[in-house]
Amino acid sequence: MTVIPRSVVLWAIFVSSWSLVASAAHATQGDRLTALERYRPILRYDSDEDYFAQPVSLPPGTVELRPGDRVYGHIATEGGDTWLQYWLFYAYNPQDRGPLNTGRHEGDWELIQFRLGADGRPTYSVASEHSWAEGCAWTELEHESDGAPVLYVANGSHATYSSAGAYGRPFPDPTDEADGQGRELRPTVTEITDRRPAWVRYPGRWGDTEAGLIPGEMSSPVGPRFQTSGAWERPSSYAESAARACGSGAPGRPWETAVMIALGLLLISGAVGLGLRGAARRRK
Repeated sequence: MTVIPRSVVLWAIFVSSWSLVASAAHATQGDRLTALERYRPILRYDSDEDYFAQPVSLPPGTVELRPGDRVYGHIATEGGDTWLQYWLFYAYNPQDRGPLNTGRHEGDWELIQFRLGADGRPTYSVASEHSWAEGCAWTELEHESDGAPVLYVANGSHATYSSAGAYGRPFPDPTDEADGQGRELRPTVTEITDRRPAWVRYPGRWGDTEAGLIPGEMSSPVGPRFQTSGAWERPSSYAESAARACGSGAPGRPWETAVMIALGLLLISGAVGLGLRGAARRRK
């Protein structure tokens, strides 16, 4: 009878166990990539839109238009929930806000995320719309025949809506126009993690725009990992705090409207005052 040395047996067990772990990790990664690919959204843009979800610009501080349609997929978990996140990068946000035409800025990051159920299929959708989001049951979304979800992107602001339409916002913000009659894309998805690619770790702003003192001006945004919403690491908390009911539109902001009206009146009264003083000096 041949006796196999104990060291050989232990080595065989180690190799076998490691192979199982490696296979499981590979399968898990494959499942993630499969899910990100299967549920990547179809985007229907407004007929006046000129900027579309694209590959990121490198280095991040300098934004430029780049060819190709791209979304960046990230698997995020919190409290037992798993989310498929799709981060969309736009080279420019040209939407003006208010009477002073502020709000334009280089770089624009938007987010669409789907919560997965126990069977690995999406059950809930959250799409970013400015400082809030729209939350819809998976069944409330429009789908193509292969099950791909359809979402509508507003002109200029790139806010993402569950259906086509014009979405009013509190003064002084303009109406979001998302007629869905422009380009229809289903961008290629590239997975991103906490560490890869290297640009994910860049903490600075994506673009050279810096907000001044004029109300409504906006700086270029930071990247997905550093968004103040915290959605990258806390997708469920983001959904709970930011998502409004499906189709409900923008939240009211009476205090901001009052402030903007007051500032407008101050500017008008100041201009009138200067005009009266100038007229008085001319009469002298």
